[in-house]
Amino acid sequence: MKTKLLLIGLAFFISASAYSYNWNEIADSIASQQRYITEKEFHSKIETYKRIRKTQRIMEHYDSTFTVGDTIIIMEYHNPSKDATHSALWIKGKPQSFMTYNRHFDIHKDYFLCYFSLYLRKLCEEWNLAQIRKEELENPPQKPSYIISTRIILRPNSEYIMESIFFQHFYSYPRDRF
Repeated sequence: MKTKLLLIGLAFFISASAYSYNWNEIADSIASQQRYITEKEFHSKIETYKRIRKTQRIMEHYDSTFTVGDTIIIMEYHNPSKDATHSALWIKGKPQSFMTYNRHFDIHKDYFLCYFSLYLRKLCEEWNLAQIRKEELENPPQKPSYIISTRIILRPNSEYIMESIFFQHFYSYPRDRF
């Protein structure tokens, strides 16, 4: 009986991890969707983030990490008046997978080392679009800056579901200082 359960468990594990996701294809799809939901003035920044997403370091880090059922969260900052480049990428529920970009990549075990506030990341991870829109209206920034957040749900057979939201970066002191 133990052997049978072990074999069933092993078969499930192998089938769950047998799919391979083409990160280059996913990065292209993200950029395409982001161009669709934003105005033309943001398209050059979208291409910058696409190049960042396609770097070898990201592919090496996540290629062996992604599994069926994972939800990948990506947040990218856009400020028309600055050439700032801030992004974060992680697998929902796996803070050890947290990666940030601000002129160079960092892979963090500490999920607190990020440009985006914990509250904002929580809303994006929960995909709470209604609350994001509410915060955007109630706590707008002094100078316009924007975020594109993308959620990718990995499905069997190397398929995935992807959604993106473009919104004004919001901030409420003291809540968002961390």
